[in-house]
Amino acid sequence: MAILILAVIGVLILWIEVPQLRRQNRSKGLPCFNIMFAGAMVLALVYLLDVPLPNPNQWFAWVMEPLSRLIIDSLDRMVQQ
Repeated sequence: MAILILAVIGVLILWIEVPQLRRQNRSKGLPCFNIMFAGAMVLALVYLLDVPLPNPNQWFAWVMEPLSRLIIDSLDRMVQQ
């Protein structure tokens, strides 16, 4: 039932927004809107289906950890000199 409500809300948003973007001749705005709207709908659907998603903080920490270590090591070398 929740998925049906999500679909109806999505169709209503598209029905309201897409004609406005076309009337205003926003050639760059329409693809951007479509991509962001599709992403939002996918995330909402994943949330409704209780699919476990990884924590973005863990990914960020994994990416930034080597950079952090490099900066700390560089600062340690500067202090020791």
